[in-house]
Amino acid sequence: MDRLAAGGAAKSTESRAQSSLRALLLLADGLGRALDRNAVVAATLRGSMALPGVQAAWLCLLDEAARFHFAGSAGLPIAGTVSNGGDGPCACERACLAGTLTSAANMRECDRLNGSGMPPAAPILHATVPLTVGDRRLGILNLAGPATGIFAEADLPVADGIGDLVAAALQRADLEEQSRRRARASEDKYHALLEHAHDPICLVDATGIVREAIRKCEEFLGLPRESFVGRPCAAMVPEDERARTAEVLRAAFETGAVGPTAIRMRRPNGEVRDVELSAAVVDLSEGRIGVFIVRDVTERKLTDEALRASRETLQALLRASPVAIVSLDTAGCVLTWNPAAERIFGWTEAEARGRTPPYVEEEQLPEFRVLLARALDDGSFNDEVVRRRRKDGSPVDISISAARFLDAAGQIAGIMAVVIDVSDHLRLQQEFQQAQKMEAVGRLAGGVAHDFNNLLTVITGYSQLLLVGANPGDPVGRKLTEIHKAAERAAGLTRQLLAFSRKQVLQPRVVDLD
Repeated sequence: MDRLAAGGAAKSTESRAQSSLRALLLLADGLGRALDRNAVVAATLRGSMALPGVQAAWLCLLDEAARFHFAGSAGLPIAGTVSNGGDGPCACERACLAGTLTSAANMRECDRLNGSGMPPAAPILHATVPLTVGDRRLGILNLAGPATGIFAEADLPVADGIGDLVAAALQRADLEEQSRRRARASEDKYHALLEHAHDPICLVDATGIVREAIRKCEEFLGLPRESFVGRPCAAMVPEDERARTAEVLRAAFETGAVGPTAIRMRRPNGEVRDVELSAAVVDLSEGRIGVFIVRDVTERKLTDEALRASRETLQALLRASPVAIVSLDTAGCVLTWNPAAERIFGWTEAEARGRTPPYVEEEQLPEFRVLLARALDDGSFNDEVVRRRRKDGSPVDISISAARFLDAAGQIAGIMAVVIDVSDHLRLQQEFQQAQKMEAVGRLAGGVAHDFNNLLTVITGYSQLLLVGANPGDPVGRKLTEIHKAAERAAGLTRQLLAFSRKQVLQPRVVDLD
């Protein structure tokens, strides 16, 4: 009989061990699949109720303020889920908070099980398992059974192992929840940034289907998001641009990124816009996705074209200008040197650029710097006439007018000078002044000749009267004849002076050159 009793006890122990092992495997599998606290609580209760002798199980977890909260139960009467029999923590909770519950223990009294409203047949004995990770207390797991107890003292380390599994699962769930919160916060920031991006941004998969788009895409296309999300991106470009768009998509997914590529996109109203398309491919949980940034450069392109046309017009003006146009930086070095400057001075643009104007000789540098400072400080000056030297050494008189110009930042960048060769002008001016002097001399000579001619008229008249009454052979008559001839010659000189002064009409006559 003793052997039969011993055999029955051994079989009972073996059966209990197998049941415990199955329960532990169920618990471990459930905890391994649990991704949040609720799933951990459910898996813990499910595995706990599979343990031999367990009639009820419940979890109480600590919050950040070290307050216990009832997390869930299985097999516990309704009254036990809402009351612990007192106003404060129950005995096992107080032991956990006090730090005296460091390992699993059989609790002989339970405020929750002995609370008001509990049926007489309810279990009154339970094992309390602390849930700790290192120094951090997470809560307690209570397992209730018959009056004879659930765990023998030697089996309590198994309960501690269960507590370690549950605590580790709770910590992992907390960490994953924190990670999810950070990911959600990061995603919210990401979406907030994208929604306020200056350029349209859309997510496109490897097949060219638009998977997501920000608000700026709606503004750019003039369409609600749902009208183009889920559709091929090729539908938003003209027919002749689809091959290029497909090439950009292929290159992005092959290389991981594509720099700005010029294409044209079409709006629903038929308007075609010039854009620069950039892309980068990222790996997400749902697969690889292309982040495409669309920058509208239509206005910039129009501005660039207008600027290019303006630049070409300016270059044509510089080439066609008959006067020299030279620009200098603030240090006085040549920036531009047009063909007229080359014709006037003899130096080519390559020879002149990057240095002080070659027509300025060393002794003229102080004067040059004064003029440069005057233009930079005052803004401009006009018609400053100076003498310089050509490449061949010949002198040239030039008139300089200059004005300063600014760079894109609004800072003074240099001066633009218009240089005119006034050598011929000055020579003509000198000739004109000489002609004016000669004219003045002529007027003076004419006036003198006129008065002198009046005196000669008197001399000629009286000499003729005297000759009428004189004897031809008389010496006095010969003298009178000489006086008359001299008066006639003087009259001829006065007529020449009057002709020089433009006061007498010339009388041409035939002259025998033989």
